[in-house]
Amino acid sequence: MKPGSIRPQGAYFLAIAAVITLSGCVKERPSRIVKMLQNAGATDVHLASVPSIQQWLSKHREIAANTEAMCKQVRSNAPVEWSSTTEGRVCSASAQVVFFNFTPRQEDHKTYGAGWK
Repeated sequence: MKPGSIRPQGAYFLAIAAVITLSGCVKERPSRIVKMLQNAGATDVHLASVPSIQQWLSKHREIAANTEAMCKQVRSNAPVEWSSTTEGRVCSASAQVVFFNFTPRQEDHKTYGAGWK
């Protein structure tokens, strides 16, 4: 073997390292839902988990409601891998926050007790 040439094993490992490095470079398409959250003050949503996004949205309920309205439109035609994208995680968090959003009802001043009378 000539000095300075790459051994076949070294070329093999170099090729594997290049494939692994490049496979992690998947770019997500721009999302107006994610952009809306970032404009509202949620810094880097791309790195956040569903619970941390949910925690932020629970402090900003109006933004959560607006986000969920936008997510309903996207969710109906979403591809399989959508839930693992940033937009999918944001929509999952907003659905949970909006589901548990308490809104007081109008009372009719009637009370009902549990059990038999």
